[in-house]
Amino acid sequence: FFLLSCDMAAPQAKFFVFGCLVLFGLIFFWTMMGDSSVEVEDLSPVPPAIKVDDIRSRAANMHLLREKYEDPNNYKLLEDVEQRCSALTQNEQLKDLDCTSVWLSKLRNAEITDAEKWWGFRDTHNGAITLRLGDMRAMFKPCSSKSEDTSKEVIASYLDQLLQWGQTAPVMTRRIPISLLEQFVDPGNELDMEAFTTTRDTCAKGDYFEGPMIGWWDSLIPIRTMKKKDLEVPQLLKLRPELGRNKLTTQMQSKYHAFYFMINILRHGKDEFITRNGDLVSLDLDRSRFQSTKPITSTAVNYTWCFTCYMDKWVYDSFQAVGPKQPESLRLGYLMREVLLHEDIFEDIWKSSLGASLDKRVAMLLSCINDCIQKYGAENVLLDEPYDSMTGKEKVEWFVKHSEYKNMNGKRGPSNLEFLEDL
Repeated sequence: FFLLSCDMAAPQAKFFVFGCLVLFGLIFFWTMMGDSSVEVEDLSPVPPAIKVDDIRSRAANMHLLREKYEDPNNYKLLEDVEQRCSALTQNEQLKDLDCTSVWLSKLRNAEITDAEKWWGFRDTHNGAITLRLGDMRAMFKPCSSKSEDTSKEVIASYLDQLLQWGQTAPVMTRRIPISLLEQFVDPGNELDMEAFTTTRDTCAKGDYFEGPMIGWWDSLIPIRTMKKKDLEVPQLLKLRPELGRNKLTTQMQSKYHAFYFMINILRHGKDEFITRNGDLVSLDLDRSRFQSTKPITSTAVNYTWCFTCYMDKWVYDSFQAVGPKQPESLRLGYLMREVLLHEDIFEDIWKSSLGASLDKRVAMLLSCINDCIQKYGAENVLLDEPYDSMTGKEKVEWFVKHSEYKNMNGKRGPSNLEFLEDL
């Protein structure tokens, strides 16, 4: 129509012809811009390995599997699963739904045989209690505050389980009679008596303590991975070639930080650990936040992986599977709602703002990685390195030697790497 109008214009109205051509050019430009996001998705050289139905099935059945192992009639089955899982690392157990379900069942139901440490309110982990449940330990957190909301430990753990990250401890809420724990307090230990009394007076719900039971990870080594945010863009761009020298450790950190982004804990080095098998672990997640989310490419954040342009392919595929291109019932926010509605102690844990925040964060991360793919190509952005291309010892050694934490107590100071010889 516009070209026809231009052709029919009078010769003396050259300016009108010029205006028509400019208008046509703008329409063409807008049309091409509108299709760009679709073209980016087609650049991935390998089809996504994540099945949407698998994630949907986990959301619907996680609670049923745990309840199956709580049934006394399934005791023999539970024993068989426990025996099989005992041969796996804790990270491998978290990626196995049966192993995780048994672990969670024990956190909820196993007999409490001792209270090994009352943390009190003098140091960290306010009001926490280290409990012994037969041959396993758990950290019990019956106390919340404005800055440390223990229900966020539950949300973070379920997020990990749903997507099978294998990065943080399994968490199960539990209601424990105060009288049961009181019998483990040594009357002659003034600090323990003070901690018990303060915890009871501050955090009790009637005659009970309520809170998350957090699975215990063995033999963790404190580290600090690279910064998740706040570096200047020129510095981030210069980091890309350096990160390309060891793509497995780069892949591990991008995956590790993507989880921290989803729970909005981006503080440098916050409770970061590595196991002796070389698996990265996140703990103490009661400061997770699921309200507002700042744009991750803004100067207020400068999220590292949006500018260095590397990302674990599993993360990218998983986010595509629960991302904005999916129907609402298959997006991460909706699936987490389905999971959390089965929580029976923190009954008001689900909020619509939580689902909206998770969906927004998935979309943000996909958008910035898609920009990277458009710039460098998917094969140069999405990392899918064989996890066994480095041994567990080599991974531990790399992260410790490239870390600001240099001793086994997680304090800054002189190098103390002798323990690496024993791995």
